[in-house]
Amino acid sequence: MKVEILPEIPFDLLWKDAIDDFFPYFILFFMPNLYKDIDWATEPVSLEQELHEIIQSEIPDSKIRETDKLVKVFLKDGTDRILFIHIEIQSFFEKDFAERMYTYCRLIMRRYNLKFITALAIFTGKKTPRKYNRYEWDCYGTSMTYKYNAYKVATQNVTDLEKSDNPFALVVLANLLTINTKNEYEKRFQFKRNLYELLKSRGYNTR
Repeated sequence: MKVEILPEIPFDLLWKDAIDDFFPYFILFFMPNLYKDIDWATEPVSLEQELHEIIQSEIPDSKIRETDKLVKVFLKDGTDRILFIHIEIQSFFEKDFAERMYTYCRLIMRRYNLKFITALAIFTGKKTPRKYNRYEWDCYGTSMTYKYNAYKVATQNVTDLEKSDNPFALVVLANLLTINTKNEYEKRFQFKRNLYELLKSRGYNTR
């Protein structure tokens, strides 16, 4: 019996679109402590294109990823303080991922003369590097560790995601159920129906 091979789903681009459309909900879901400190009355500034230019100018041979994101937000501490948020959506295994995260952090901080930056890596596939949330080295008593926020879709709980009222929980849920039903058409079709009903029950536009 011939097994139907389902087409690859562009997780990275779908995530990028969702982040662009629902950025406050994205921060609330993944970084709730940061969400409460952001001045949402001031529009966040997307520096995605500038990030691509920085990478291209500093690392000419680097492959530009359309989903690499850099967003500038303003904090409500009364000092007009700004914060840069570096976001990476990673759907495939990359051995040197943590080193790339550190390299981008260093380039961003140097370009904008920053003292602080926060970063978030979201792994949308099943495989991640052993050290997926930090980059570190040690050389004769001198050492450094760059640790960043990391979230693995594959380890999430379906029931918890279904209970959440944040729309990004449904984004994670759709991603999780998709990677768990590779080449299983009937299961994937059923989860799509269930997700449709869940969206409708929450009052989302399903057209």
